[in-house]
Amino acid sequence: MRYPLTMFRRLLKSAPWALLYTIALGLAATTALAEDISDEEAERLFNDDWEQRAAAVNEGKLEFLREEPAAAVHHHFISLIVTRDSVQSGWVAMRQCHEHLDPVPDLEIVFNTQRIRDLAVESFVNMENAWVQGAAVRLRNVSAHARVCITGRSRALEKEGDDYVLRNGPFMRKFLDGYYPMRVSIDVSFPETYLRLLRVEPATQSGWEMVATASDLHLRALFSGRLRTAVYFQPVLR
Repeated sequence: MRYPLTMFRRLLKSAPWALLYTIALGLAATTALAEDISDEEAERLFNDDWEQRAAAVNEGKLEFLREEPAAAVHHHFISLIVTRDSVQSGWVAMRQCHEHLDPVPDLEIVFNTQRIRDLAVESFVNMENAWVQGAAVRLRNVSAHARVCITGRSRALEKEGDDYVLRNGPFMRKFLDGYYPMRVSIDVSFPETYLRLLRVEPATQSGWEMVATASDLHLRALFSGRLRTAVYFQPVLR
């Protein structure tokens, strides 16, 4: 569906802007702030390549992509370090980076206040500013080829029966009526003397790849729709 320009402006300014990245560990939603979008910016977005983008959109159903998109898409990197203390407390060290962000006047990465500690902006490029505000990271005047990296501690590891699970998601890149391609890279290190990798959900397939060792896990996804992941560990008997 292609909106008339006047309606498109109203959609952008009426509520939190519909461009949404949701990232997890129960962690975060990234949303452009609609109230700061000018008429000129709305017209630029309206005149963007919507017809071509519409061919790549879906309505939320998870679809792993076998072919690379023609243009670079938002890439979300997550690195998690599970320690011996994490097994007891559930808290893991977290570093995440976002690149190929869509150019917008303002973006906000909002974290679950119950699951995040020690939030900090590590670095940023091709944006005017990035700063922590409560349980959120605010980005100002995001330009093309922007990148931001954030660090903190996340309460991400949970006991489930006799095992442990590290859940992520839903990851999604949403605009107005549909979901668009997105890339996610998840790296997990864990103490092999305390945890043994059991399985990963969803099952690996084209567009969703896994490389694992006794103490490291690397997951790579290229998809559209909504992606939720779960990494299951078995405690090592001592």
